[in-house]
Amino acid sequence: GCWDTVTLIPKVDRALGASLDAKDFSHLASWLVEKRTDEASLRTAISRIYYAAHLVAVRKLREKGWEPTGKGDDHGRVIYELRGRRYRNLADKLQRLRTIREHADYHLEAADSVLNTGCEFCQKLRQSPVTSGLVTTLSHWQEAKEISERLFPLLEKL
Repeated sequence: GCWDTVTLIPKVDRALGASLDAKDFSHLASWLVEKRTDEASLRTAISRIYYAAHLVAVRKLREKGWEPTGKGDDHGRVIYELRGRRYRNLADKLQRLRTIREHADYHLEAADSVLNTGCEFCQKLRQSPVTSGLVTTLSHWQEAKEISERLFPLLEKL
């Protein structure tokens, strides 16, 4: 099976010294949400699934001659490069995942602040008459998961 029943974490079959496959982050994210759906777990899973997609995109673009700078602006540069190579659909999906990830990583509360004024998710929460008190919810995870399920096969074809 794909689960190590002793430690209850995803099992990865890899030779000693072999590099990590970026999609292992995606598997970990899915596993985490299968086990726990508290807000911290959802936020962590969303972050991991975005980074899996980002790292696959970086790998595929590097195979085509593009080089990352190794700095934070690479996130935007990857999306820009995909658009420049006429992969708008991929760029849009990766940008949407990035937006969800930024919400999950940076917005600890939905109250209007300098940190989240332009966040569509926080705006919806502020406008909602009924709220659970959660800022990152299962619906955010579900959207991220659905996007990644469409995005990974497309990225692999680059």
